[in-house]
Amino acid sequence: MPLKKYHAKRNFEKTPEPHGSRGKKAKSRSLIFVIQKHAASHLHYDLRLEMHGVLISWAVPKGPPLQPGEKHLAIQVEDHPFEYKDFEGVIPKGNYGAGKVIIWDKGTYESADNSIEDPNLYFSQALDKGHIVFILQGKKLSGEFALIRTKRGQKNNWLFIKTQNNTPHKKLKITDKSVVSGLTLEQIHDDSLQQEHFDLLATPKKPMPNTLSVMLATAVTQPIDQSGWLHEIKWDGYRIVAFLNQKQVKLHTRNHQDYTHHFATVATELAKLKLKAVFDGEMVVVDDTGRSRFQLMQKYQSEGVGHLIYYIFDVIWFNGYDLRQIPLIQRKLILSKILPKLEYVRLSEHVMENGTQFFKAAKTLHLEGIMAKKANSVYSEGKRTRSWLKIKSRPQQEAVICGYTAPRGSRKLLGALILGVYERGHLQYIGHTGTGFTEKIIKELKPRLDRLAQEQSPFERIPKTNSPVTWVKPQLVCEVAFHEWTAEGLLRQPAFLGLRTDKLARSVHRELPIPTVKLMPAQKYPSKQDTQSSKLTKSKSLTNRSSKEKLQSKSTFLSQNNEVIMKVNRHPLKLTHLNKVYWPKSGYTKRDLIEYYHSVAKFILPYLKNRLQVLHRFPEGVDEPGFYQKNIVHVPSWLHTVPIHSEGEQRKVHYLLCENEASLLYMVNLGCIDMNPWLSKYTSLAKPDFCVLDLDPYGIDFEAVVEVAHSIHKFLEHLKVNHYCKTSGATGLHIFIPLKGKYTFEHSRQFAELIFSYIHEKIPDITSLERMPKRRKGKVYLDFLQNRIGQTIAAPYSVRPRPDATVSTPLQWRELKPGLSPQQFTMETIHKRLAKEGDIWLPILKSGVNIKEVLKNLEG
Repeated sequence: MPLKKYHAKRNFEKTPEPHGSRGKKAKSRSLIFVIQKHAASHLHYDLRLEMHGVLISWAVPKGPPLQPGEKHLAIQVEDHPFEYKDFEGVIPKGNYGAGKVIIWDKGTYESADNSIEDPNLYFSQALDKGHIVFILQGKKLSGEFALIRTKRGQKNNWLFIKTQNNTPHKKLKITDKSVVSGLTLEQIHDDSLQQEHFDLLATPKKPMPNTLSVMLATAVTQPIDQSGWLHEIKWDGYRIVAFLNQKQVKLHTRNHQDYTHHFATVATELAKLKLKAVFDGEMVVVDDTGRSRFQLMQKYQSEGVGHLIYYIFDVIWFNGYDLRQIPLIQRKLILSKILPKLEYVRLSEHVMENGTQFFKAAKTLHLEGIMAKKANSVYSEGKRTRSWLKIKSRPQQEAVICGYTAPRGSRKLLGALILGVYERGHLQYIGHTGTGFTEKIIKELKPRLDRLAQEQSPFERIPKTNSPVTWVKPQLVCEVAFHEWTAEGLLRQPAFLGLRTDKLARSVHRELPIPTVKLMPAQKYPSKQDTQSSKLTKSKSLTNRSSKEKLQSKSTFLSQNNEVIMKVNRHPLKLTHLNKVYWPKSGYTKRDLIEYYHSVAKFILPYLKNRLQVLHRFPEGVDEPGFYQKNIVHVPSWLHTVPIHSEGEQRKVHYLLCENEASLLYMVNLGCIDMNPWLSKYTSLAKPDFCVLDLDPYGIDFEAVVEVAHSIHKFLEHLKVNHYCKTSGATGLHIFIPLKGKYTFEHSRQFAELIFSYIHEKIPDITSLERMPKRRKGKVYLDFLQNRIGQTIAAPYSVRPRPDATVSTPLQWRELKPGLSPQQFTMETIHKRLAKEGDIWLPILKSGVNIKEVLKNLEG
């Protein structure tokens, strides 16, 4: 099997590289070659020559030789499948050869001897002899080259030589860009969007929209500094929505005009990404300092000069997923992952909080202003919302051109433009402007106005002017800068900035910024009494909700203060921001979450003790994006951490241990809603205590998950394997098999894979072993890869960061029947169950299965 080494080094569930096989043997005189630039642990080039349907491959650390007589070391590596000639992308971390790959050059190669009839035979014999001479006809390289095996050192070492033969060759055009996509290594991106990075499974799948009505912002007077807001530069150009269907790109204005031909350079560059996406952004022209100005856009459109850039600040749809209802901060994260830095296309960066400081910087740089957006806001299509705010450095206003006055003095053609806006469906006069024009602008503008000339004024009340007026049909829109609005509702000192061909006249209204204080709720700060330490006291109610809404535990662990200091397990523990609402839908607060974990501590701690913890923190509640934290450095002296060397990060990571209720509540106070321990104890990290069978549905009802669980249950009962089931707290089920630290993670993974392979073979219509979500839609994913060192899974009795505060709950096998739903088990309902049944999972901690005996039973 010629590709055995290639296949052995790769896990094709984790890498996008082609699995491939031996291709058809080429019969023509020319064979293909490819050179791939590969940013792995060390940057190098990979030379691949087609022979007998595979690619014979060499790693060339210094790249191909370019000058006659130049020699570079080439190390022969495993053969690659023929399909690898087209591979360009990202090999994920943790995989063999992890890093970015581009196709640096490709073409054909042949022998200089025209009499050769079978090139495969000729070059394979030359390969065996260790001396290959060939002519390249590539997009970058051409002419005669040689590969010669060295006599010293390892047998895989060769010399890659640009010969001094006078073979005709073209002038080398050497660049760092791919000859296929035109991208550099830095611009190559990973567009796989695995579920572990983006929770898209709950996001609806919809076809790409053909049009999009953009979300609009409300103008306010001042920046804000409240938490939960992000801030961007307000770009001064045209709002453009980009529709990318791989190589087909369309650019639409906010009023749905097709501007693809206007901004062809941007469309061409977006097409090279080969994405399926819908972006929202601003098309601008910037000066040499990177500052966008609307006047520069006018010059670009009339003369075609200037630095055109498309700043993208949102992604609305991607690879079949409608992203409009997920939080903005998550859309931003997705955008940052899929969008490389290009020449004409850029990501519009943002900063969190610090709005005032950011606005000051924008004014100093003479930018138009800033945008403030709620980090958790959805994309409200076609609406002007208060989740997006705009704060301008200087007032600007869109205006409808309703006429022009006759010129006076030295000016020719026209004097001033008469301006209006629509109010309640009627045009209202807002002033006139005679500044901001150049002779070139006037010459271009005058014919357009003359074609719209009419005798009647478009205003119901004709304004007074100091010169004769030519009225025009109210169709052209312009942008003006001004000093302020007068008491009469007119613009003071307006200056013409340019025409707005991207906007309809009927959409132009007077824009009066709302005082920011009217939009922002007053921030409540704790009083001195709130911040003073409080002894552990009992209170009549757990929260301020009605008795019907209270958690059924009623543990009354905490007082009603917003902050308390108490002793737990004899350790001082400060609990803060207790009144913060973590679940807006139900009103549950951080206090409720701490109360819950206090009440179930004796049940959950056996599954947390002596295990490394990965903190999943939601300091602003479930409606705001959370984050994972492994490395915990600054902790109280009574808390214990364990330093573990991380190969991926090349440093020691200090994991927190959860040894008692005090450490559990310390984690919850940091905003940890769910508990995510390792499957092994820190004293024996390589030996897991559990083998996990994770049932993860995608686009299929929970009843199918129950059916799959029943099949596993019957199979494991037949094998006499103890096994225990719990809800994931989300949409699936977890089945645990106790191992008691007797086997390695690899043994555990293989055991899970064996079980799942049997189940998939039995019920293939509703199960899948495919890791890529798009390949397993409408099925239950049988995930055996949870059984890897360092992998975590929600502990029994852990709350999950879901809208209903669901809990990962152990189940009796008799409970798995039609009508069962993970949403039945919540932070409110779990207490009655625990009071009645206790911890039904306790036996899992006492003994482990004997895999060797199980395999004997299986063979029997």
